[in-house]
Amino acid sequence: MNNPLQDSLVDFKKANTALHHALSTSPRNGIIVSAIVKNFEFNFELSWKAMEGLLSHHGIPTATPRQAAPEAYRKGFIDSDAVRLAMIEDRNLTVHTYDESFALEMAQRFESDYLPLFNLFLQCFVREASLP
Repeated sequence: MNNPLQDSLVDFKKANTALHHALSTSPRNGIIVSAIVKNFEFNFELSWKAMEGLLSHHGIPTATPRQAAPEAYRKGFIDSDAVRLAMIEDRNLTVHTYDESFALEMAQRFESDYLPLFNLFLQCFVREASLP
């Protein structure tokens, strides 16, 4: 029998590994920056779905990433709902805008601000998903 939390965990781990790999690739030419942006978007979507599942598992329904961030912060799944909310804004921008200098700026922000949040949430998710 499939466990939805475990399935989400596997997918999120794969996306997180791909983002780490893209961020560690140099030089950061246009193709690499595009890969970083796309991998960020994958991480965002998979972390949101994982967060939604985890919160639901704890009896907290959420319908949007904007609803999930403060709840996840209250439960201790993330350490900053403000960073997560900024991440939502940047994700919306990356999906609807592409400009090379903007993409380079975003790639730096993903590495400095958002990758640590993804990593901490992944660690928390590993702990929570292994609980009965």
